[in-house]
Amino acid sequence: MIKLRKKIIPVAYLLLITSQFLHPINLPTYKQNNTVYSLNEPATPATTHQNNSTTSAPKYIPENITPVLASAPATPTTTILSSATSTAVYTATSTTSTPTITPTYIPTSTLTPTSTPTPTFTPLSSATVQPTNTPENYNVTIEGWFKGDRNEARNDFKIDVYEGYNSNPVVETATNPKGYFKLSFNTNTKYTLKVYKPDSKYMPKVYRLSLIGNFSIGSLSKPEVIHWGDLNNDEIVNIADIIVVSSNFGRTSSSTSYNKDADLNSDGVINMNDIMKLSNIFSATPENQTKAIYLESDAETCYEPSGWYSMEDTSLDLKGYRLYINGSLVFKSSTLINSSGSSLNINGGTLEILNDLNFGQPGYNDSLIMTKEEGKLIVGKGFIFATAVDHEGILTAGTIVIKGDYFNVNDDSNNKAFYCTKNHKIQLSGSHKKVIKLSSDDPLRNRRANIIIVPNNYEFEIWPRNAYNSITNLPADAI
Repeated sequence: MIKLRKKIIPVAYLLLITSQFLHPINLPTYKQNNTVYSLNEPATPATTHQNNSTTSAPKYIPENITPVLASAPATPTTTILSSATSTAVYTATSTTSTPTITPTYIPTSTLTPTSTPTPTFTPLSSATVQPTNTPENYNVTIEGWFKGDRNEARNDFKIDVYEGYNSNPVVETATNPKGYFKLSFNTNTKYTLKVYKPDSKYMPKVYRLSLIGNFSIGSLSKPEVIHWGDLNNDEIVNIADIIVVSSNFGRTSSSTSYNKDADLNSDGVINMNDIMKLSNIFSATPENQTKAIYLESDAETCYEPSGWYSMEDTSLDLKGYRLYINGSLVFKSSTLINSSGSSLNINGGTLEILNDLNFGQPGYNDSLIMTKEEGKLIVGKGFIFATAVDHEGILTAGTIVIKGDYFNVNDDSNNKAFYCTKNHKIQLSGSHKKVIKLSSDDPLRNRRANIIIVPNNYEFEIWPRNAYNSITNLPADAI
């Protein structure tokens, strides 16, 4: 009996507990808009009023129910967080507990972004600035000589002239079998001259010019050289062209895979000579190659709104003529691929600059040549000079006229960057005190002026002190 009783009591206890769950469960109800709902029935969505417009509120699905003790029935409240998201808090009515329903927002519609139209631009014709210092339809005559550095090719190089920013050439011509061309056109604005050979690997040359008058590019005895080496025709010599040569290295004209374009010197074999030839023009572009220009008449510059004229990578020879710059001039090399640098040869002519002259830059082989007595360089305002070239022996005659307040030689230039000998002169004029700084009193820098011509009782300074051979005083009206 004792054993049977131990088994019956747990079973009875289990039946008693289970019976508590067999009674029907009274689910709590909640109240909305004065209507009582069971949790088995969905509430009618509310209507949200915003900006005087009526839109259906999004549907909500309860995530969880947390029983809390209710003190009194409550009316549901809706908190509007933003126009895109709203959170509704419902308080259920029950005699025993009040569950709080935390809804999850499920949007009933997806916003479709409206596409923003891409604006289209119609280019407007740019206004043509009428030059004030040149007549209309001023005639320019250009002649020149070109040759390719591969097989001495001279014929069929094309020359196109573009005026201003026009995309179509206004004049076109080509070289004859001697590499010669000549063309004339009327202009009063700056222009661009492009020389190239179609369907080849020659690097084009571009001349951006503001000269009006007659001049030549190159000469019969020393034609302008067009370099072969733009092997992928992207108008720059770089590592991509080196790769073309190296990938064909060792091949000869008898090889089935011989690439004649990579044989830069056309000797029938692609070897180190071709790579060295390409390295000599590495980084070359149409604009940064040295350009030889010779005046063939007196000339001047066309109108330039900025007032600054640039002659970069240029070898300019006045050949006894006069060139007037109606503004300021920058004359220098822009790249070290031009080992000879830019050169300005006064050559018995006159270069007159209305305002400032910035000549050369440190580390570049730019040279000013004055070896004829009648040659003149006239600078209306400031003159800054810099170069890596030793000028002893190429400033031997002629006169530099300084009308502005200063003439400075850059300290980072070569020791004899400015070194005048024989009969070369510096003439000071104007009403302002002049400061000539050849160096910052550094005894290691051997720079000298030669003859300095000044008006009587004229005030000026020169650094280093006594860095000249003699001073000549003249009446002001004689200068």
